[in-house]
Amino acid sequence: METLFDIIDFVLADPLTLVLALATALGLAGLAVGGQWTMARMDVRRRTVRLTVEGAGSGHASDIPPARTTLAQFSLSVDRLFGEGDKAASKILRKQLVQAGYYGTNAPAIFLTIRVGAMLLLGIIGFTIGLLAEDDTTVLYMKLVGGAALGYFLPPIGLDRVISRRKDEHRSGFPDFLDLMIVCCEAGLSMEAAINRVCREMGDAYPSLAANLYFATLEIRAGRTVNDSLMNLSERLGIEEARTFATLLQQSAELGSSLVDSLKVYSEEMRNKRMMRAEEKATALPSKMVIPMIIFIFPILFIILLFPAYMKVKATGF
Repeated sequence: METLFDIIDFVLADPLTLVLALATALGLAGLAVGGQWTMARMDVRRRTVRLTVEGAGSGHASDIPPARTTLAQFSLSVDRLFGEGDKAASKILRKQLVQAGYYGTNAPAIFLTIRVGAMLLLGIIGFTIGLLAEDDTTVLYMKLVGGAALGYFLPPIGLDRVISRRKDEHRSGFPDFLDLMIVCCEAGLSMEAAINRVCREMGDAYPSLAANLYFATLEIRAGRTVNDSLMNLSERLGIEEARTFATLLQQSAELGSSLVDSLKVYSEEMRNKRMMRAEEKATALPSKMVIPMIIFIFPILFIILLFPAYMKVKATGF
């Protein structure tokens, strides 16, 4: 026991030794996880080849359990450790990941793993920079805490940027989606067939919106009602227009009004909103250009205007 305490005191006494120990531990953990993952993939490939040789009709495929790599087990452990503590926070994180386009069941565990890994990595980098700069102990540990905090908050910021970009795409493509829905409904297609046709047409221009529409058609085929599928679509898209669209279809079905007329009115409203957003951005552009002009344009302009006068005064000797 005394030998163990002596080792801990030796590691904590020198900051460089502590950094090397942490880096070595992280490197060995990465090698172990990578080796286990590679071996598991090779094992899956060997079993796949054996089943292919034996034939698909032999009935042995169902006897083989699915492979679970060390990386997958680690992600599940992280999910149980951090994701199941607060159910409300876990649901919010799952919703944000779905809106960002990460639909896997282990997406929250992977996100939390990346967040913890970034916190440790940037903390070690900040600590190493402090050692190389030969800072005192207070500044050294401030850089350690600052790097760890930066690594902790960077993944949520990146996730928010991805969600914002996808929401902009959804808002831009939703009026076009409504116009195509009007054309399909007037041609006599059902709601499921119309959504399926529209998502194929919009795949190149709005891939995220088309993918979510395709998921809605899969839910309808699986037995969900159209209203439930569209409400789930609005949750995945994260925009108010999709939620209003689902409510509009539900009210049209309950009241027996014309679906095409309702879609035409709503499509016109969406186009007006898109035009208003564009005009709002154009109106705010001059105020946003003030700071770049002050920083980058005005100094150069002053130099160009005053430099000839400066050279003339310098030549005269005053």
